Amino acid sequence: EQVEKVEIAFVGAHTQTEAQVRKVLTLKEGKPYTTEALRADQLLLSNFFNSVGHLNTDPDATTSTWSADHSRVTIRWVITEGELVRFGPIIIRGNFVTRESIISRDLPFHTGDIFDSNKLLEAQQNLLGRGIFTSVSVTTNPGATDELVLEARQKHWSLRRNPMPVLVQVTERYDNKGEIGVFVGVSTDNPLYSTANYLWRNFAGTGI
Repeated sequence: EQVEKVEIAFVGAHTQTEAQVRKVLTLKEGKPYTTEALRADQLLLSNFFNSVGHLNTDPDATTSTWSADHSRVTIRWVITEGELVRFGPIIIRGNFVTRESIISRDLPFHTGDIFDSNKLLEAQQNLLGRGIFTSVSVTTNPGATDELVLEARQKHWSLRRNPMPVLVQVTERYDNKGEIGVFVGVSTDNPLYSTANYLWRNFAGTGI
């Protein structure tokens, strides 16, 4: 089974171009076709649109068609972008010592920016890299518990929020207030010498 052709069709207004969408796809003309590869492309497309502010995009390939002998397929992606989503209020929790301004400094997004799902992971990595937190989670739509999501589906409620609020939850380190550094060496004046210093982590909640 082989991909004969790939078609891109947008429904309604859209901000992305056909060329941009094609760059994301791995199933291209002449490539072997598998259902796993099609699902992977669907996930890649969803992630791509999530990164440019269109969270509710659901790429659909159900109108793809096969040749009579089922050896060649024309993949037809139908894409409805939906509304452009922006970052909403940023809620920070768990910082009993660390100043909120220090945490905000490590966030690669601000309220009002176009939503980019990749920046959630970037924020988590930035904060963990400070070495003053044992855990960090950066999640959207706080308050949308599994139970609420299930009930919303059953009752056809919409949980889509725009702007999208973000919850930054941190757990501060209390097992390591600082680090002692000891250095030993030799020099022409002294056969053996040593120095020591103390690195205080998160001094006065400044992240230093």
